[in-house]
Amino acid sequence: MAVLVSPPYQPEKSTALESMVEIGSYNGVLGTMWSIVREEGTSGQEIAPGTNGKAVKSRKKAEKRGQGIEGLWRGWRVGMWGLVGVWTASAMSGGGNSGGEF
Repeated sequence: MAVLVSPPYQPEKSTALESMVEIGSYNGVLGTMWSIVREEGTSGQEIAPGTNGKAVKSRKKAEKRGQGIEGLWRGWRVGMWGLVGVWTASAMSGGGNSGGEF
């Protein structure tokens, strides 16, 4: 999406692409991973009042910028389970090896 909204792909008189979420920049594989860990979204850590910032179970959360390694792992894990599901469905259907097609 970042490429499609860049100037070479957007004619001057065309309307801007509309998306449900904000379109982020693409900085290559490692740059995108860094963006997820350090810049995208927020993550919270539970902080109890009067503990000088030590993490303990409480109702109050301190928010910091970025999703951390947990966000990167969560996205990778969801993608891998999707692949496992596609591979399993393909294996169970015979993978198109009926021999009589085409």
